[in-house]
Amino acid sequence: MTTPISRLSCFAILLSSLNQFSTASELTSSSPLLKAVSVVLPSSIPPYALKGELTGIIPQLLKLTFKRMNYQPNFTFLPNKRLVKSFRNNTFEAAFSVPQPYASNRIYYSNKIFDFSNIAVTLKSNKLKIDTINDLAFKRVAAFQNATEFLGFEFNEAIEDSRFYTEFNDQQEQIQLLIKKRADVIVLEKRIFNYFLKRLNTDDKLEDIFEIHDIFPSSPRYIAFHSTAMRLQFNKALAEVKKSDTYTRLLAVD
Repeated sequence: MTTPISRLSCFAILLSSLNQFSTASELTSSSPLLKAVSVVLPSSIPPYALKGELTGIIPQLLKLTFKRMNYQPNFTFLPNKRLVKSFRNNTFEAAFSVPQPYASNRIYYSNKIFDFSNIAVTLKSNKLKIDTINDLAFKRVAAFQNATEFLGFEFNEAIEDSRFYTEFNDQQEQIQLLIKKRADVIVLEKRIFNYFLKRLNTDDKLEDIFEIHDIFPSSPRYIAFHSTAMRLQFNKALAEVKKSDTYTRLLAVD
């Protein structure tokens, strides 16, 4: 014979069910779904960012920062010039590597996320004297894409007198151009140079053929937004991320 369940037992079961529902609701409310935000990055600036990969310094740093804002960044990778054009056309909500002169076009820049260290590189065998930016004049110069937008008046003035000037989106091509002696000087960021050099230097033949010239001041990098509200949120989250060991470890990459 089945024993009937008492009213007290029913109440206990109901209370237990309500408690479980309440706990599940609390977990859901404390872990809200992340909102999507579209972010455009340069397509070939490893170890900062590399098309098709999300392991670079910038994607990792942005994922940490946006997560604190309850956002999930969706990354698109474009060459520098297309990146700027697409962002200015409001195709994306945030962008890395938009030159500061565009600040007048309703573009709002975050606080500095880190500095780039741009360098000039020559072949030791050429024995070129490059002590200042002005020394780039009358040389064959190959720079990164949009270098004229980032490196300032002195650089633009120097390359006006260069024998040859070109820009590359794929910066590995710059190094190869220098090795083949089709350029006298290449201009690129130090970590990017080291990244590609390690991959080209498979037999150690390139170990000591380059001369590094630290002629450029440090170059702050920012995230650009169309919204002042999102910029404010980002700056607050970025300040928190900068206090973490993760931020220090990310920027320790050679």
